[in-house]
Amino acid sequence: MAEQYFFEILLRDHRAGEGAPFEGVKPHGTPIDERVKAADRSIEEGNLKPLEHLVDKDKQPELERRFQRVLALRDFDVNDLEAGREYIEAYVQFFKFAEGEEDEHHGVHGRGGHEALHGQE
Repeated sequence: MAEQYFFEILLRDHRAGEGAPFEGVKPHGTPIDERVKAADRSIEEGNLKPLEHLVDKDKQPELERRFQRVLALRDFDVNDLEAGREYIEAYVQFFKFAEGEEDEHHGVHGRGGHEALHGQE
């Protein structure tokens, strides 16, 4: 119960940082946006093929730029706090753009995948 409460507080603060409402922790099995899954797969596979038909063609160059930054930073030294922060920032910017949110975004994301922060672990 303590872990669930901690996770709920973390998620609530994360959403507040996005300027988005907190809608509660979604139960396991809640459908995940196709673009979120495709963005995670893109990072895992090292290419944008999973997102190819989900993002408008005119946005592809910016998506590619953000994606390449994520790839360049993803193997950071876990003992280097600044490198970790730099990776997280690039990761969040890539995901938000892939999801259709073009604004710069500052949030807390980890290496476990974007889905975990939306209560989908």
